[in-house]
Amino acid sequence: MDKHKFPPKNIYNVDETGISTVQSKPSKVLAKTGRKQVGSLVSAERGQTVTFETCMSVTGSFIPPMFILPRVRMKMELMNRAPPGSIYECHKSGWMQMDIFTIWFKHFIRSSGASKDNPILLILDGHATHVKNLDVIDLARHNRVVMLCLPPHCSHRMQPLDVSFMKPLSTYYDQELKKWLRNNPGRVVTTFQVAELFGNVYMRAATTQVAASGFRKTGIYPTNRDVFLPHEFLAADVTDLPMDDGGNEQLSELGVEVAAPGSEDKVDRVGGIAELTATVDIERPHTEDHEAVKEGSKTAPNLLADATDPDTNNGNTTRAKGKGSAKARTPVQPKTGGKRKRKTDRQVLSDTSSSEDDAGDAECIYCSELWSAGNDGMIQCSICSEWAHEACAGKEGDPEEEFVCDLCS
Repeated sequence: MDKHKFPPKNIYNVDETGISTVQSKPSKVLAKTGRKQVGSLVSAERGQTVTFETCMSVTGSFIPPMFILPRVRMKMELMNRAPPGSIYECHKSGWMQMDIFTIWFKHFIRSSGASKDNPILLILDGHATHVKNLDVIDLARHNRVVMLCLPPHCSHRMQPLDVSFMKPLSTYYDQELKKWLRNNPGRVVTTFQVAELFGNVYMRAATTQVAASGFRKTGIYPTNRDVFLPHEFLAADVTDLPMDDGGNEQLSELGVEVAAPGSEDKVDRVGGIAELTATVDIERPHTEDHEAVKEGSKTAPNLLADATDPDTNNGNTTRAKGKGSAKARTPVQPKTGGKRKRKTDRQVLSDTSSSEDDAGDAECIYCSELWSAGNDGMIQCSICSEWAHEACAGKEGDPEEEFVCDLCS
């Protein structure tokens, strides 16, 4: 915005949606109390979907829409009473295609007056027909149309058409559909009536107030970087998961530093970019942190890596967990094999522990029995460092075999 200085009349948003020949919601019917079956008037059980492409600017200027009809050959009766200036195309699927979007883009350039002397900002989603269309990209370069693609899964919050226009349009269309069915008993709505019904509701929904409200609520114009509150980002926290070691090792071989999840991230509230202030050596033995994702975390998933256990001594020792405070420490094993502890290891453990034998006792994660209470050997999970009986874990074979518990697998 600061570079090109787009005026409000040159900022546009484009999106497509589908309208059907049947109602999207069942109509409300008055009935006697206690009636178990109540009939309602509908057009058909299944209808045909017609896609339409619409575009609006900050100042409320709407580009005449495009209809994509689910048929092979065109009949002009299909466009009776459509909004003035509308264009149409046919495709057997009724959905947007690359060549059809190219036709619409030429229609947009003519209607908006885009040129080298009049640059236009066009905001759109990341659909393949938009961002992978070389013909459209060439046309945009020649006519100075700056195409701004929204991030994935954000259009319901960041796209003005989705925020303020599509919902009232759908509501008005359902109302018009019910009205037509009541005035034409015994008939069903087909694609020949869609343009007329849509033309009536489009004039009601396409207003300057609706357009200005959509761009304001999304923070596009006037520009508002703080339009989204912190709690609105919580839904994205479930994807903040550590990457697997394979991906981290490949990054390490390429000389790319990977940030540790325990490091302090400084989030630039103005630019919205997380600046990571610590890195971790991928080649060192480490264990994964299995705590739940903390509320308010904004670390990007592709920047996460496994952190070294804070209870370890420079990543070289780990604690055998039990009921009490464990004082015995055993070497950390790499993830290439699970560490086993047998009954014969008891004397070694006792020499390094306190006088209370149970203080450093390990507890089986399956049966909760202490190591000192039985004669079975135990094996340690290579990820969370918890202990389990070999018999409980089903790992009584090769002692070098890697063991990952059910909680980590």
